[in-house]
Amino acid sequence: MELKNYSTVSNAFYKVVQAEAKIDELITAIKTTSLPASEKYAYQAFCYAMMAKEASGMLQKGKYIQQYGEFIGKSIVINNDCYEARLMRFIVEKKLSEVNFVSHKQTDIEFLSANVETIQDDCLKHVTLKALSNV
Repeated sequence: MELKNYSTVSNAFYKVVQAEAKIDELITAIKTTSLPASEKYAYQAFCYAMMAKEASGMLQKGKYIQQYGEFIGKSIVINNDCYEARLMRFIVEKKLSEVNFVSHKQTDIEFLSANVETIQDDCLKHVTLKALSNV
């Protein structure tokens, strides 16, 4: 699939989700690109979730998960309609099992489904459609 109309950060995010790149590529893209605060926090939250997944120690996992929660919360507070935040939160919550948390899955499914066609960024659109198709 040829992707057009994407940002450096969304392209790095796409590659990480597709397992074509390591999380470091996304972290570098976030650091070197100017983004609105809500989007930046959303991408950073996703990075923490991925680092928690890869961490071997329980203490480190816990710290990364806590950071994920803080950053995704900041993103949603700044802009409740931040598409990236809703997408990241949906992807992360979809993968969680045996964890007690307030689920936003249904709310995010409805939000993403209603807004996916208006997204100009092909990387985000592709990830969203794939995530929604596996519900």
